[in-house]
Amino acid sequence: MAIKINKLDVMWGYLGVFLYNGINILILPFILVILPSNELGLWYTFIAIAGLAALIDFGFTTTITRNVSYAWGGATRINKTGIVRENTSEEPNIKLFSEVFSVSKLIYLISSTIILLLLSTIGTVYIISIVGNSMEKSYYLLAWGIFVIAVFMNVYYSYWTPVLKGVGAIKQDYQVLVVSKLFQLVITVIGLLLGYKLLAVVVGYLIGNVLRRVLSKYMFYSYEDIRALQGKIKVYNVSKDDKIKTFKLMWPNAYKQGAMSVSKFMTSRFSILIVSAFLGLEISANYGLTIQLLGLLGTISTVFYNTYLPYFSQLRLRDDKEKGYKYFTMAVGIQTTIIAFGGLLIIFLANPILELFGSQSTVLPLLQTFGLYVFYFVHFNQNIFVSYIVTANKMPMYKPYIIFAIVVVIAQFTTVYFFSEYGIWSIILSLLIVECIYNGWKWPVYVIKDFNVSITKFYIDSIHNIIKLVKRRNKLS
Repeated sequence: MAIKINKLDVMWGYLGVFLYNGINILILPFILVILPSNELGLWYTFIAIAGLAALIDFGFTTTITRNVSYAWGGATRINKTGIVRENTSEEPNIKLFSEVFSVSKLIYLISSTIILLLLSTIGTVYIISIVGNSMEKSYYLLAWGIFVIAVFMNVYYSYWTPVLKGVGAIKQDYQVLVVSKLFQLVITVIGLLLGYKLLAVVVGYLIGNVLRRVLSKYMFYSYEDIRALQGKIKVYNVSKDDKIKTFKLMWPNAYKQGAMSVSKFMTSRFSILIVSAFLGLEISANYGLTIQLLGLLGTISTVFYNTYLPYFSQLRLRDDKEKGYKYFTMAVGIQTTIIAFGGLLIIFLANPILELFGSQSTVLPLLQTFGLYVFYFVHFNQNIFVSYIVTANKMPMYKPYIIFAIVVVIAQFTTVYFFSEYGIWSIILSLLIVECIYNGWKWPVYVIKDFNVSITKFYIDSIHNIIKLVKRRNKLS
């Protein structure tokens, strides 16, 4: 069954991703005024730890989405690597879909249990070490305990997201994001106004995650394509042997995807933990706020691409390079445009706006913010090319990702320890230099060569396809 992406899917995508990744932006006017810098820094540390914890799914989210798309597109089976194109049907392979779905539920049960154990032990020790002998230590630990439960619940039910996207229920998945994050926003703001400070933020995070998972299940079973096939889906009771077989087929690329996910975190987000430990919570608040804004910008810039991601997987299944090139160049052009103009707004306007709100924290000084912006520009650019490579169920980049993730962490520890007088600059330069050595340019060039065009032509076509998209939307409106 072909996945169809329309204008509403993309619109809900932008709104959903903005709320999902920008929830802290929306509550900034409240938390920046109400939360002291040390509590804001602690909250950014919580977020960083949650991001690391989410990687314990070891790449299965992307792998499941891709394999659900293959099954929904009529693939006869899945391979350890590459795509099986022979005998592809126009109708969903319900048996294969049921196997992938059943395995995903088991995977996330195991993943969430591991996360709970790690955060309850190692995570708690880390939090105790950074809060020290603060008079509010017990209050911080209570907030941490609630946050751990929220992360556990979030990961436990995470299989609904790749399944929804894989069958083409893109709009429904983003609608769930919007509703759950609006609830989180309302609960958090009310709690902050009542004086519960950090506790209000973590309780809002917990309720938002639980609601998201409940709504995801409802959306899945109410999705029109699922309703039409629900009887057939229920027929297949997946056996233990089928689960083991499907797991073995998914695992080779899943562990590579997981290694890449961990590497991306180590490259772009691990630095906040180093800043918290070596430079203090107040500096980490400024640093965390800066990377939050830049990270949100990067995420918004890839909404168009991520909305079409299941479609890209099906185009790969059908070996339709012409459409693949058309929509991918469009996605790259949109990403580049958003990051270019959005970055300038953050660099020059973020602090004046924060000062207007009377914020207790600001983004980093202009030159440091610009340095981080350049890093994130390169980082998000190569990420979209890497993601496109993975739609072919191949991952030639996973070893370089691991190597350079280790290099960047060592570089950050080394520079912040031996050159602490340079402060945040020691972190920024480490990130930027290591990213540009290899991964930052290698994978964009790899994809462009695969399309058999020059780099110049690729980016000219990116601009041209955006112009055509805008003209078409204007005609429709």
